[in-house]
Amino acid sequence: KYARHQQHELAQLAQVINDIDREHLVVLVGDFNIPRGEWLYHNFVNATGLYDPLRESTEPTWLPSPLTPGHSPQAFDHVFVRAPRHIQVEVSAQIVFKDRIRLSNGRLGALSDHYGIRAGIAFKNVNE
Repeated sequence: KYARHQQHELAQLAQVINDIDREHLVVLVGDFNIPRGEWLYHNFVNATGLYDPLRESTEPTWLPSPLTPGHSPQAFDHVFVRAPRHIQVEVSAQIVFKDRIRLSNGRLGALSDHYGIRAGIAFKNVNE
């Protein structure tokens, strides 16, 4: 039931992406709550033509807390890019903020239950 709901939401998002003129650069980032490599992920990428620089990575971006026992680390956070034909794009991404830090109470803890993703996007007009 939850996957069907996600599928419906992703279809709506895909429609918004596909309504953007193909001559515009599209960058879409965030926590999509869909694991990289699963069918919802592939359907969304195929429906939009978006490129994910981390598509081959199995490294998680979300870590379950003690409050979510039985869940395994997953890659729920994504960077998606779609470039127009006249722009050459190089996209890189890496997962960051994985180390625990000393909190104000003196204990070690994570910044979030999600890691960060640092993305680099370089582009140039191929008509130049």
